Amino acid sequence: MKFPSFHPTLIASIIALAAGLQDVADISPKSSLRGDASKQPVASATNNLRALQDNEMEGKLLVRDINYGEDALEGDGDGDSNLRRLKKNNKGKKNNKGKGRPDETLHVEFADGMIYELKNINSSWTNGKGKGKVSGKDRIKLSKNCIVDAGSASIDLRGSEPEDMASNKLFDRRGLQEATTRRTAAQERNLAALRGDDGRMLQTGTKTVLAVKVVMNGGNEYSDSMSSLRDKVFGTDKDIYNLKSQYAACSYDQLIFDPTPNREMSSTAPNDGSTNIENGVVTIRINRDVVTGEDGRVNNAVTSKINELFGVSSPRQLADYVMYCHPEGTMGGIAYAYINSWNSVYKDTWCNSLSAQMHEIGHNLGFAHSGESSNQYGDQSGMMGYSYALSEDPVMCFNSAKSWQTKWYEDKHYTVNPGASDGSECFNGNLYGIADYDSASAETVIIKIQNTDSEADHYINFNRVAGINTGTREGSNQVLVTTAGAEGNGYAPSTLVAKLGANGSYQVNVRGIPMVVRVESFASSFAYARVIVSEEGEDCGPPEPTKQPTLPPTTSPTPPPTNIPTNQPTSAPTNAPSRPPTGAPTPSPTLAPTDAPTNKPTPAPTDTPTTEPTPMPTKQPTLPPTTSPTLPPTNTPTNQPTSAPTNAPSHPPTGAPTPSPTPAPIGTPTNKPTPAPTDAPTTEPIPMPTNIPTPAPSGAPTNPVTPAPTNQLTPAPTNASTPGPTPQPTTPG
Repeated sequence: MKFPSFHPTLIASIIALAAGLQDVADISPKSSLRGDASKQPVASATNNLRALQDNEMEGKLLVRDINYGEDALEGDGDGDSNLRRLKKNNKGKKNNKGKGRPDETLHVEFADGMIYELKNINSSWTNGKGKGKVSGKDRIKLSKNCIVDAGSASIDLRGSEPEDMASNKLFDRRGLQEATTRRTAAQERNLAALRGDDGRMLQTGTKTVLAVKVVMNGGNEYSDSMSSLRDKVFGTDKDIYNLKSQYAACSYDQLIFDPTPNREMSSTAPNDGSTNIENGVVTIRINRDVVTGEDGRVNNAVTSKINELFGVSSPRQLADYVMYCHPEGTMGGIAYAYINSWNSVYKDTWCNSLSAQMHEIGHNLGFAHSGESSNQYGDQSGMMGYSYALSEDPVMCFNSAKSWQTKWYEDKHYTVNPGASDGSECFNGNLYGIADYDSASAETVIIKIQNTDSEADHYINFNRVAGINTGTREGSNQVLVTTAGAEGNGYAPSTLVAKLGANGSYQVNVRGIPMVVRVESFASSFAYARVIVSEEGEDCGPPEPTKQPTLPPTTSPTPPPTNIPTNQPTSAPTNAPSRPPTGAPTPSPTLAPTDAPTNKPTPAPTDTPTTEPTPMPTKQPTLPPTTSPTLPPTNTPTNQPTSAPTNAPSHPPTGAPTPSPTPAPIGTPTNKPTPAPTDAPTTEPIPMPTNIPTPAPSGAPTNPVTPAPTNQLTPAPTNASTPGPTPQPTTPG
């Protein structure tokens, strides 16, 4: 995994701050040394200067991401005054009383967990060996002439350069000599791949967190209770959205933050209000007054007190990640964190902010900022952009570049390789949001356009508003295109470059190939987006089938196959069948294809039932055709059956046609019934239904028949059953 590498612009900013210059813009990336061994260190307000101790000469290199505070917050009148924004003065410079402030600073962490900012570094190192150093991984050694300022928690290198230190970790024994020139894209990919597994270890698994309530002199302290802080970080009471819940949701339980185990203070601990560690939270009381801008000094005082109270050499022995919640007034910023490290720092109730927690711990995990245009915080589609002074909102995760880096969704990644010919040069399909990652139908959630000539690639996601992403603040239900470096494997700032709706498109040239991202449509309820990523936006998919198999055909399945299938299309149907696939056609149904329809039927399938149907197919059913139906009507149906299809009717079912129904049509319906089918039951039709039932099937129902329906109801029930049905109703018994 690639962590932040230090480039001339960043280091120039650091040097400018150390030298007390008025503006970062006054320092050229190629500027000469901004200090030498004779340069006097910058004195702090408290003038707490001392020489570097022997045990402080070696340490781990860190980059700190700085988020500036209320004096840099810019309200816009729409309720978003809590956004993390950097105000500009009239000259377009960051507002810090006339002084420029870098967004990242260079630090060193010693074995006891104390962290100091490095100032007045030799620029030849920053432009040479310092480039590409890895925050939280690479180790350095400082010279003896460095001066420590305890008040500002900084070390003045006085123009010297750090010395590289060999590490006893396998990861750091990569043996790469940092050149004075930028690494090639191929080298960067190899390095990113080498470091990728280590980053994966940071971003998956179960990790412990300790939240520290800092108490200082004068009653200045983080303003919430320990139980409230615990709830805001771990959701132990009523808090729904917090550090633990949202990282678990975004990672689909691949990254879990649990409270660090309980631990009691040593028996010699002073009774000053500090507490034992209980369910991931502790109170630490330090003997310091609140002085704005001395947050680094406060941090080291808290670290020292933790080491003392719990008998550890560094707070990182207590938990994987430690959050320092400062009182109001100690720091100019709202929060910051060290890249690939254990420590994050918050201004008072910003410790409760869901987005600030996700953002700063994100830096600890190796995530850089998510920006848009020239604003490094401008991408509001995910947590590495702005932060918000809200404890339950916004509910969202990370943009496509950061999401790719986490590898949480890697089984549903898709890489487009421009110029390839194996099908990977194009994507044409449904793109789902990360909120639907666990759906069986969601086959792709992030697309990467691979640029083999650069470490910067493009990442594409569908920013669906649903589930774990219901609170996204930008690009809702749109397809977003983001660019970032480090091959998607490590720390690299990202930039949102396109937000696409239906029929929207974005083009980027990759190695001279015009690659187009095109949104064809969105499914109902924005279930997914139909997306094409291809050269010039052309449709892609399986190649069209060839009009003929191949020339020449393959030797299998039969050697040799028939010509493809013939040199020329044959006249239909063909004079004779081709010999393959059999030596000759079978004798039936014909020896050879006959001219259609044929004068005679072919011998097959049988010589019977008829000798021959007709000399040739008849033009009409009979010769001559009868008028419709016939004039005059033929005897019913005729005196004799016609010669066709047989010379005479067969004897069954009767010897001859019966004279009925009638020799000729008769009046309808007839006065008498015809003799058929029987001579009975009546000799002639009766005028109407009989007055009494006929003798069959029973003699009677009643004798005599009672008038219908009867004048009145008969009493019921009967005295006794009568021979059925009974002549008349019986009287009750």
